[in-house]
Amino acid sequence: MNQLNQRPQVIYLKDYQVPSHIIDTTHLDIRIDTHKTRVISTLQVRGNPASQTSHNQLQLHGGKMLELVSVAIDGVELDASGYSMAGTDLLLADCPAAFQLRTECLIEPQNNSSLEGLYKSGGMFCTQCEAEGFRNITFYLDRPDAMSVFTTRISAPKEQYPVLLANGNPLEQGDEGDDRHFAVWHDPFPKPAYLFAMVAGDLVRHADSFTTCSGRPVTLHIFVEAHNSHKCEHAMASLQRSMRWDEQVYGREYDLDLFMIVAVDDFNMGAMENKGLNIFNSDCVLADPDTATDAMFERIESIVGHEYFHNWSGNRVTCRDWFQLSLKEGFTVFRDAEYTADMYSRTVKRIDDVTVLRTAQFAEDSGPMAHPIRPASYMEINNFYSVTVYEKGAEVVGMIHTLLGPERFRKGSDLYFDRHDGQAVTTDDFVTAMEDASGIDLTQFKRWYCQAGTPTVKVWDEYDQQTQEYRLHLQQSTPPTPEAEHKLPFLIPLRMALLDAQGQALQPHWPQQACAIKKDGSEAVIAMTAEQQSICFSGVSSRPVPSLLRGFSAPIKLDYPYTQQQLLFLAQHDDDGFNRWEAVQRLLLRALQEVINEATLGEAVNEELLKKYSEEDINLTGLYYKHDKSGKYIDRFNSRIIFPVNNITGDAVAFGGRIIKESKLAKYINSPETEFYKKGSMIFNLDKAKACRSETNEVIIVEGYIDVVSVYSSGIKNVIANSGTALTDRQINIIWKFFSNPIICLDGDKSGQDAALRIAEKLFPIINDENKIYFSVMPEGNDPDDYIKQNGKENFLSLLKEKKIIQNYIWNYHLKKIDRSNPFEVSKFEKEIKKMCYLIKDETLKKYVFEDFLAKIKKLTPIQNIRKNYQRFKKYKNKQNYQILNETKTLHQKKSHFSKIQIKEFSVLFIMLNYLDITSTKIEDISEITFLSEKNESLKKLILSLLLEGNNQKELLSKIISSHKKLIEEIHENTSIQIITKAKKEDSILDLLNELILELKELNDLKKIESLEKKLINNLDENSFSELVKLKNQLNRE
Repeated sequence: MNQLNQRPQVIYLKDYQVPSHIIDTTHLDIRIDTHKTRVISTLQVRGNPASQTSHNQLQLHGGKMLELVSVAIDGVELDASGYSMAGTDLLLADCPAAFQLRTECLIEPQNNSSLEGLYKSGGMFCTQCEAEGFRNITFYLDRPDAMSVFTTRISAPKEQYPVLLANGNPLEQGDEGDDRHFAVWHDPFPKPAYLFAMVAGDLVRHADSFTTCSGRPVTLHIFVEAHNSHKCEHAMASLQRSMRWDEQVYGREYDLDLFMIVAVDDFNMGAMENKGLNIFNSDCVLADPDTATDAMFERIESIVGHEYFHNWSGNRVTCRDWFQLSLKEGFTVFRDAEYTADMYSRTVKRIDDVTVLRTAQFAEDSGPMAHPIRPASYMEINNFYSVTVYEKGAEVVGMIHTLLGPERFRKGSDLYFDRHDGQAVTTDDFVTAMEDASGIDLTQFKRWYCQAGTPTVKVWDEYDQQTQEYRLHLQQSTPPTPEAEHKLPFLIPLRMALLDAQGQALQPHWPQQACAIKKDGSEAVIAMTAEQQSICFSGVSSRPVPSLLRGFSAPIKLDYPYTQQQLLFLAQHDDDGFNRWEAVQRLLLRALQEVINEATLGEAVNEELLKKYSEEDINLTGLYYKHDKSGKYIDRFNSRIIFPVNNITGDAVAFGGRIIKESKLAKYINSPETEFYKKGSMIFNLDKAKACRSETNEVIIVEGYIDVVSVYSSGIKNVIANSGTALTDRQINIIWKFFSNPIICLDGDKSGQDAALRIAEKLFPIINDENKIYFSVMPEGNDPDDYIKQNGKENFLSLLKEKKIIQNYIWNYHLKKIDRSNPFEVSKFEKEIKKMCYLIKDETLKKYVFEDFLAKIKKLTPIQNIRKNYQRFKKYKNKQNYQILNETKTLHQKKSHFSKIQIKEFSVLFIMLNYLDITSTKIEDISEITFLSEKNESLKKLILSLLLEGNNQKELLSKIISSHKKLIEEIHENTSIQIITKAKKEDSILDLLNELILELKELNDLKKIESLEKKLINNLDENSFSELVKLKNQLNRE
């Protein structure tokens, strides 16, 4: 089977088994060097008494980039028969009951483009090990329930990497000789491998301190690159406030002597909570006090708090397996939301969080990617870091807080932390602690963890003046999602109050279903447990206005038929800040709908409209704007066809307008952005297209409204527009939630195809086997509207069948721009294609796309053109990259007793003698060349053999000079040092060496071909002919 079509292995929650072994202590010795970093791991291992599997076999996870050097058990090195490999994993048989395991590996962090494990970012080394990055550093039980006490020793060149950091407290540091130094760190608290971290770089330190509630001093450090040193103050103050808040609200005191934050410009996540050594993307922690906005300050405070709070909710108590990811992330998002609410405005924070939930998480819950916050299975863990796990997970914890109330929730969290400190646990363990501390049965509530979907709660009411009883009738329903067609009823906490005619909260006789009743009786939580439920409130003297779902107490859609008068009343009187805002939003939406229904095309606003609505309401519709000079309201969409723009649920929230006649005005304009219309998140016709999903899961993305109308009218319903030629990250992620195979079908003119390429290059890094994207190229000068009118629906569908997957579209687009017979243009094209491949985040896909591109590149130049291309190669003059070769040629003309090839060989030998570090990276390529000069070949082999023996540079050079003094003088005389050293940067020297190797290798092969062809003219020998064909094929591949 083609590997591209193999599906990843499905991991099931039901298959969980405890680790076969326990690693009590982990000692890492990480020796950073220019090319290869050596990692020596020493583990104290014993069989896990809780495991049912055999203890004499141990399987350790390994990454694709690990090069195993040695394995030893209890000091005895194993030969090849003592271990085996299963894919990238290391298998050990006949293990003792308890033993010391020592492995030695080589890795290349500077080439780790996945940014998982140890990698190089700019001038520093850093790590990202969640979820499964540690296996790229060494062989290990890389799973969250394998917890160990870590000691880490790091050594590196002192000048380049003066700062060496790891988890825990510092134990020792010093110099090693050879201009290297070391540091040793120890973390006394057991942790899983995903929380391991280390940093090596040239950083400056911003220092402060914190005194815990028990009086213990803690040192605080923020490490940044020198140019960011003035941006740390806010992050440091935020950290100190977070530490104090966690003590006061949760009773959690920081446990180490030192807490560190490192800011990294190229970090593949926002931030990571590694124990005692948090690593942040610079954008999430640094703020310039002169330019940062209030929103930036608040965002940084929230993220700093989030990562710090993980010290207990994620580090001291971690998740048993990745199915329990929401145990640490949902709980910690809830904690950081509460912290931000306490530091800033609780109402504003709640509004922000609910806006994200409604626009992103509700959409995810209603699409094909819907999943519970604790799913039953997954294929790729990195796809599981979703808005459902984080944001909905936080809402679920928030509902427990609502049901229990603050005091009992605090008792539950205390019990959870104390009971499970140092353990890897599950969401069930968390809920059980809450039950045990509060005495409240949360069995039904657990359905929130295993059922996906957003429930809708329909509410209607009635009031009996005679009995003074007020009744609420509730009905919940949840649409089908991929994991379940039918949903069991959720336990939904509905926080509510009843307001009298003066806007005061009543104190009714709360029914049995009520809990968390406020001390003054003005508010309570109704626990909805059945699909249909009626609740009776007695002692209600007049019909109240219900304030429902206060503080957005559950992640649901509330359907209650509020009248205009009731909404105005709530907006004026409700003391719940969120519900007051919600009432205003509903009023604005209704006003917008009415204006939409009554507005007509024309120059100025109808006078009757001005009498009916305020200027503020008219402005909010976006249909009109106020003229600067006349002060009159002018129709924004005059002389345009107007298209209502609906949100995902089908409600009109804005307009788009297309010019009717040719004009210098913009072809399309849109309503100004509002609270509920963000152009970068809006997709025209998605509300209709998502209802027409087919088995192919395709959707056609066109440029404009007219294209959508034309395609839709032809009977092709799965069509949308992104309102322009740009496609935002937000838009594509929304599209992928409903359609896994979108087809970009922009206009066939240059601007349309250039825009399609920009989209392709933007999305290329984030494609994977579940989220693909295709491109359909319209004939030049056509847009979808024109094409369907001229050629009909069937021809348009035929055109779509010729769609190209994203990598093929990129390939074809660029291939049209190059001269295939010019090796330099092909070479440049190859480099650009490789750079793009490296950006793909999905490692498996990256490998196959890369191989596919390479196979295509090898077919670009026909065999019969090799000689012609080689002549062009020799004559080609590029001032920057090939000046060295050309000036060497000029030098040769003055010293004609050496051949041109010898001058090239001298140039390679000169680089080998003067740039040993670069040479050591090209040993294999250089050894494949045979120098025509025997003396040159002899010197080349000597240098390579000494490099392979591992001699230091001074020793190596002294051996070479003593045995080849005369030849070395000839090399220096005939290879201009001034010319070679014009390429001052190492990259330029490496480029030069690569081109020299390529030229000499092709010269070798061409001479062989010439010799074989002459031989075949005189004698048609089958062996010689086979060798000739093989050699030509080899040249073509290169």
